[in-house]
Amino acid sequence: MRSLQLRYAGTAAVLFVLLAAPVAPDEIGFRERAALGTSMFGVTVSPSLDIPVAGDGELFGVGGGAVVRGHTRLANLPMLYPYVELGYRYASVQADTGLHIASAGAGASVRFDLTPRIAALASLSSGYAHAFLLPTIFSEETEDGGSGYLDVSAGLAYEISPQIGVSAGAAYRNLFGLSQSLSVGAQLTFHLRSRSRPPFDLTGVELPTVYPTLYPHYAGEPPGFVDVRNAERFAASDVEVTFFLPGAMSEPSVLRQPGTVEPGESARFAIPLLMDDSVLLNAESQTVSGSLSVSFTLHGNRETVTASVPVSLTIGNAIVWDDDRKAAAFVTHRSPEIMHFVSSVMAETAGNGSAAVHGNLRAAMALYASIVEHGVVYAKDPEAPFTEAMREQLPEDHIRFPVQTLQSRAGDCDDLSVLYATLLEAVGIPAAFVTIPGHIYVAFSLGITMNEAQRFFAGTDDLLEVDGEAWVPVEITDLSGGFLRAWSTGAAQWRRHSGEGNAALYPVRAAWMRYPPVAEVAGLATDGALRPATGVHLAYSHEMQTLVSRELEPRARALRSRLMRNPDNATVRNRLAVLYARYGLLDEAEAELLVLLEKSAYLPAMVNIGNVLYLQHRFEEALGYYADVLLSDPDNSHALLGFSRAHYATGDAGAGAQYFARLQSVNPGLAEQFAHLGSSSTATTRAAGVIDRVERMVWDDEDDE
Repeated sequence: MRSLQLRYAGTAAVLFVLLAAPVAPDEIGFRERAALGTSMFGVTVSPSLDIPVAGDGELFGVGGGAVVRGHTRLANLPMLYPYVELGYRYASVQADTGLHIASAGAGASVRFDLTPRIAALASLSSGYAHAFLLPTIFSEETEDGGSGYLDVSAGLAYEISPQIGVSAGAAYRNLFGLSQSLSVGAQLTFHLRSRSRPPFDLTGVELPTVYPTLYPHYAGEPPGFVDVRNAERFAASDVEVTFFLPGAMSEPSVLRQPGTVEPGESARFAIPLLMDDSVLLNAESQTVSGSLSVSFTLHGNRETVTASVPVSLTIGNAIVWDDDRKAAAFVTHRSPEIMHFVSSVMAETAGNGSAAVHGNLRAAMALYASIVEHGVVYAKDPEAPFTEAMREQLPEDHIRFPVQTLQSRAGDCDDLSVLYATLLEAVGIPAAFVTIPGHIYVAFSLGITMNEAQRFFAGTDDLLEVDGEAWVPVEITDLSGGFLRAWSTGAAQWRRHSGEGNAALYPVRAAWMRYPPVAEVAGLATDGALRPATGVHLAYSHEMQTLVSRELEPRARALRSRLMRNPDNATVRNRLAVLYARYGLLDEAEAELLVLLEKSAYLPAMVNIGNVLYLQHRFEEALGYYADVLLSDPDNSHALLGFSRAHYATGDAGAGAQYFARLQSVNPGLAEQFAHLGSSSTATTRAAGVIDRVERMVWDDEDDE
């Protein structure tokens, strides 16, 4: 009865300790802390000092011993640790002898984790003990006998490392019918490396379909993530995620993650995906088994967990329209084949166009003509993936790379838009994708404000204003009616759908910040270098004449109407002459200026007729007019510039440099625009090179008040 009372009292004391023990603040809950630690088995050695109680001190002295326990942990009950034990104890006996006790039994420990590394313990075990009493003064023989025993203990444990833990506590022991004692002692626990699971649990892997064209984007923004949980009682640091995808990567890519993962903490890490550009040649979609590993340092030891990840890898041209900016990845403006193509176009159409037509517009018209003359046609995709995407069904689409479209000479709206945007960017013109419901086309920037655009265009209704700049929309699928109709169609579509709030414009260069262009690899081009058709020059010239007529005639008509009312208005006639000259109608410009100069020596007209003669390579005549202006106005900057250029053109570089120096003192801003005129060390050869820059004329056409 006494032993049972002590047993219940000991158990109650243990429960009180467990319930009253303060719990350190922790981000993880009680159950999560209890489940920490990945060793499945362990061995504990428990030396202790035994003090007899309940009157047994009259017979027994202080003793001691040790117990060796082999324990396991239960996955479903992580607080409970069943064990078996073997023990040996020794107690002195008053009769000048000693009692040796060997025991074997089983029991269980309950662990209450206060923190991941500190826990309160309570255990209960029972079994069989056999005692040996050495010979005494009363008996010359060794006596022995056996009985059951019961141990109840409680204490605190501390984990030194994932393999070693220590604890200290007290226990009550009852050898039925023989003795009772209280013990104090320590425990040393060895966690065997028979892990029930890795130190890091890979709780989830998220790696969506991989699109080869987005491989530069993946380098900066990995598409996948691995979720991990630290299942150990110690923080993990120096985490590295390594991934390898056969057929898409030449070697594994590694991404180092900052910070630590605390015990029981979950973390999400990006999966690095640094693919080779050869993946663009992937001819068919397939599922590839990727190799994922997560390495980390745990209490000084380097650990690694691995997993096999199935990855859907699409063909090289695949895309899904969840973000219209992805089309920018196909704009391969630095492709050698594309650079060769646009260089040929620019060379064939160079110098054929009016200076009054903005340079970006002239280049865009030439590139449009090159697509038409190359024989490219619009071929509607029967599945219409872009249309479906606009309905948020997001099917997979396939966009041709520009060289593929030029080779196949056909494409749907996204193929042609990518091709035209690529050609524009290849010559340095900022391009953009315009999206309306079910459709995509292109716009390009003029690089000027809408106010500045009024100098170049009779009207600006067909221009788009984006962040203060003027943009030209081009319906690139309209390849049969000419550039001007494609422009007009694109503008009409924008007006309609922007008014309804469902039109958007995505500048390619801004989109490249998220979706960089790929580098085309050998194998995409199948029939060598691409050359534009020889008819580009004629098609471009015809379109340019139409544009000049459209832009010039309304303004010329208005000026002629004013002259009919007042034929002697020198300012208006001068402006009409400059208008003709800017559009390349030099004969008409000269005629108007001569009419004006017959009536008066109007200095702006004298400068401008000098410019007209210069453009006609009549340099000596031009020098005469410039000289007359300078006689009346020695600091006339327009005349000084013309005089300098004309001298260079005649081979007199010394005089050209001399007058240019005067221009620098009179008008530094204007001189800076023609800094190439500032040296006298060149002769006729250089002068010939300067003539190539005649398009940059500065006209004197002061406003009419």
